[in-house]
Amino acid sequence: MLLVLLKKEGLLPHLITGFETEN
Repeated sequence: MLLVLLKKEGLLPHLITGFETEN
């Protein structure tokens, strides 16, 4: 659902990098 939308918009890599920097 949300993950599919992120993949479709191509924001998944950006989300992952943001998640990594947060941790």
